[in-house]
Amino acid sequence: MKTLLRSALIALSLGLNAVVIVVLTSPETLAPPLRLIRPDAAAGPAASPARPKAGTGSGAAAGSAADLSGATWSDLKSDDPATFIANLRAAGYSEAEIRALLAYQLNQKVAARRRALVGPTPDTPYWRGTLGISGASLLTNPQAQAELRELNKQNATLIDSLLGPAPVAGITSPTERLQFADLAPDKVDQLKQINSDYSDLITAVQLGASGAYFPEDRAKLKLLNDEKDKDIRAVLTPEEYDNYQLRTSSTAQNMRSNLQLFQPSEDEFRKIFALQSAFDQQFNTSMGGLNPELARQRSQAQTELTAQIKAALSPDRVTDYEKSTDSSYRMAVALVTRLDLPPANATQLWSLQKDTQQRLTALRNDRTLSVDARNQALSSLQQEVTSRATGMLGGPRGFEAYQQNGGGWMQNIAPTILPPGGTTVITNGGSVIMLP
Repeated sequence: MKTLLRSALIALSLGLNAVVIVVLTSPETLAPPLRLIRPDAAAGPAASPARPKAGTGSGAAAGSAADLSGATWSDLKSDDPATFIANLRAAGYSEAEIRALLAYQLNQKVAARRRALVGPTPDTPYWRGTLGISGASLLTNPQAQAELRELNKQNATLIDSLLGPAPVAGITSPTERLQFADLAPDKVDQLKQINSDYSDLITAVQLGASGAYFPEDRAKLKLLNDEKDKDIRAVLTPEEYDNYQLRTSSTAQNMRSNLQLFQPSEDEFRKIFALQSAFDQQFNTSMGGLNPELARQRSQAQTELTAQIKAALSPDRVTDYEKSTDSSYRMAVALVTRLDLPPANATQLWSLQKDTQQRLTALRNDRTLSVDARNQALSSLQQEVTSRATGMLGGPRGFEAYQQNGGGWMQNIAPTILPPGGTTVITNGGSVIMLP
């Protein structure tokens, strides 16, 4: 499957590479002489254009030494790729620029075919339908996708035959450095191609399902993900594979987001990843929801996972983990930051929440209290919490905002109000049930 996918989709990455340069130097925008955007333009008029090397071009243009440094686009473009390449070389363009411009020109035929397959955008009123739905529908048409992939494959083959294989790109940005670390350039290039190959196919299945996954859809996605994983393992050593998963897997990406406030050390991150990764593999929800039994098992396993993570951390870090993964604390941090209050106030709010919840549990489990006594205690607790939280949030405005953003737990402090003639029953769990 690897060979088929790569050969079928290799031109996708070439097309994207071309866009980066073409957006800045699109031929349609180059009415002035091309020397104005050549890499050596800054050297001034004395800079001499590069001459085509012997044997690198074809046709009259390739065999001539004409100075094309002042040529316009109409002078350089040609429907014959070999002539086009020779003209660009004579104008002083680098091999990388020539490859990008040739890919752009060849891609115009693919773009024209894509427009024909998509058809005109439906003329629907704004209150109906989805804008641009015709373009999205193309992604769910396997025949159209196959045709476009074949055209891109032909273009990629032609470019390689004229210019030779594309050089290994390697790591080209800080983001890629984060993903690929110290991997060899050839391995980086292979991983990029694998990701590109499978991304197209996985996206097609997901869009075709439209959010309603059938068993066959889940089977396709599992097969694609399994095959992708096999291809990646074939490129990397076991140690490289483990490090790659720590950087690029969905588990690692979610952990970086969820643990942002926790700020784990590398050792802590690796310990949590080992536990979280096993959980995610067992309860994969990316391919549709879970049935009730699996959902129950997942909930139980989540409780066990949390306990395992805490056991893997040092005692002084357990509280930090609990706090940083609590949604109320996250919201408190955001609110305190916006109100320009001390960061410690968010921790104080979280501590107030935990302390209040413990006191509430004790009150509700105390069966010696009458309804009136319990309500009086709840009312006093509510006033105390309101006063303390208001101070931590800089006043009533901050308190009101907190009630709507993470402070919903305070609603549980409200005293129980019975209907006329009603009674209460305290259950074994301590909850209050009102009976008429």
